[in-house]
Amino acid sequence: NIARAVELTRAYVVAAETAGLRTTAKHFPGHGSTEKDSHDSLPSVPRTRAELEACELVPFRAAIDAGCSMVMTAHVSYPTLDPSGAPATLSPMILQQLLRDEMGFGGVICSDSLLMAGARDLFAREEEMALAVLNAGVDMLLDFIEPARVIDYLCDCVEVGKLDVQRVEEAAWRVRALKERVFGNVRKDGNGRVMHNSVSRPSLAERVAAGAVDVVDRRDSGLLPFHPDVPLVAILLKPFETPIEPPEQPLGAAIRERFRNAKYVQLGPNADADSYQATYDLARGARQLLIAVIVRPAAWYAFGLRKEQVEFVRQLTGERHDVVLASLGVKFVLEDYPGAGVRICTYSDVPVSQQALAEFLVKSGGTP
Repeated sequence: NIARAVELTRAYVVAAETAGLRTTAKHFPGHGSTEKDSHDSLPSVPRTRAELEACELVPFRAAIDAGCSMVMTAHVSYPTLDPSGAPATLSPMILQQLLRDEMGFGGVICSDSLLMAGARDLFAREEEMALAVLNAGVDMLLDFIEPARVIDYLCDCVEVGKLDVQRVEEAAWRVRALKERVFGNVRKDGNGRVMHNSVSRPSLAERVAAGAVDVVDRRDSGLLPFHPDVPLVAILLKPFETPIEPPEQPLGAAIRERFRNAKYVQLGPNADADSYQATYDLARGARQLLIAVIVRPAAWYAFGLRKEQVEFVRQLTGERHDVVLASLGVKFVLEDYPGAGVRICTYSDVPVSQQALAEFLVKSGGTP
């Protein structure tokens, strides 16, 4: 429903920008009609200009009118907008003529990750790609393998006339203006250190996370709440790991804080057969058993649990009907395991959502 998308886009941008956050509308001019993933290929949208105007461009116009700070480009080709077939990230026709001139966007244009094949595979060297992206009209270039080398190359391009210094200055001016909007009103103490509001913002996040906990199905009404004095086994299944994640997810600490005798096991993408067997043996003897799965869309990673993780959950929920199964992400993954005694969804795996799940297990026997 395009009207609903416009309504929600406008409401989010206005609320976020008013509260001091900075919003990004992405991926311009629209990724929804693609059949390929720009992480590993260059998608193309063959829609007519009229079709794009009636669908893809509508929420972007709403975001711009509402005052979004940034627009992120798509590594997607739109032949009707640029007959050359260049992806939007590399197209002056799309970024300057359409986005700047026709749609009136004056904020920062940010690229999608330049490590993605939709842009990267078009060039032999990332330095050459950076030059083309900057010349196309992008102000903020995201992700390089060798950023210092890229900067040196762009400086050389200015010296020899391959890059207009005015283009660099206008990009720098927009980014600087954005930084001033972000940091200009930050409160600082007498030593110049940033003062954070440590009460209101976290408490809001906690309230939202707690309110999002959803009991999807309850076959055994006596399973919850868990008793903090009864031994608990909590197992978290992660299909992928990112370089910036901690070795242990916050759920482990949250469980140990609330149960006197808790054993927490995390099975990630590199867990071996022995780890699965040991965890399975532990789970079979558990007096209280929680299985949590992280299933959510994530760039660069395949969606869903790994095969061995799916079999692990199926086996335990098939043998035991007192399993509390929680999805820290999408809801529909729970449909694959109807044998669980209780099925819960938090709709997120961020720390406050994991903490909200642990709190719900001990404090709520009914629907949150």
